[in-house]
Amino acid sequence: MIELAYPVIAFICVFAVLIPALSVLAAFALKHLHLSDRHPQLRGSWLNYALIVTPVAVPVISLTIALVHRFDGHHVAQACHAVHEAGKACVESPLLATFLLIPTLAALAYRFRPARRRGELHQDWTRQAGVPVRVVAGNSVCTRGFVRPWIEIGEELATELDAIEFESVLLHEAAHATSFDPFFATLGSAALLINPASVLLQRHFDAWLLGREIRCDLWSLTRGADRFALAEALLKVVRMDSPIPAGASALTGAAAALHLRVAVLLSPEPPKPIDQRIGAAITALGFLAIVAVSIQCELTMLDQFHHAVEHLFTEPHHHGL
Repeated sequence: MIELAYPVIAFICVFAVLIPALSVLAAFALKHLHLSDRHPQLRGSWLNYALIVTPVAVPVISLTIALVHRFDGHHVAQACHAVHEAGKACVESPLLATFLLIPTLAALAYRFRPARRRGELHQDWTRQAGVPVRVVAGNSVCTRGFVRPWIEIGEELATELDAIEFESVLLHEAAHATSFDPFFATLGSAALLINPASVLLQRHFDAWLLGREIRCDLWSLTRGADRFALAEALLKVVRMDSPIPAGASALTGAAAALHLRVAVLLSPEPPKPIDQRIGAAITALGFLAIVAVSIQCELTMLDQFHHAVEHLFTEPHHHGL
């Protein structure tokens, strides 16, 4: 039972102390960045996304990698005060790694359930969009798939839209596919699912999703979409109350934010979509650097924490008379 003390206490500290504390800092940073003051599409910046997922991603990734180094019996024996049987490695670090990975893998498995390819592939629309387009029953339109995204459009909606509106909708969804928005949106929702302080970041994640929708609207305009037709298509889809499948990036998103998207589209001079590739690269490098530094810190902090817990449970207590 003593061997359970370290992994259980460490797990509680990670999910009840460390992740909530990082979430508070991330929410504070997101509140004071004011990126959307420049333009609403910046709500969907990769910097915002990194701040949303970092409170969960950095502790779980860095701790898990650091714990892998403890799977070697020699190193773990040096980190332990407890006496283990000869030739038998300490099981505490593998147990902690397992405790950390169980909720993480469960959330990923739940959110990343394979999307079944429904309907038939429409060759002409696929060539038009540059992305596979599948025709399904109903009145929905969305982009699905995590590695090789495709567009799903309902037969009823296809007949409801005129030719210009339909082309504009395809171009909007193609922007989601080329940006792999379904993958990143699902990954973000998985991070919030295991974050006990997700309430602090949920509205920022919703704002990020809205920012991605606005960016895709603007991106489609640069590819030939008609802004008035796209605005009208948005309204038609909302009136048809189209369902949004899980793990999909949909045309309308949250209905409450629809007025902002229409206002951007109908502005006298809609802005160009901001190229976020440099920001994405910088954010990715920064994230990897944080993980690398945190792994080195965890190598020392884990040993110290391990010593403290085992000292608490194995040190003999002396009572005076």
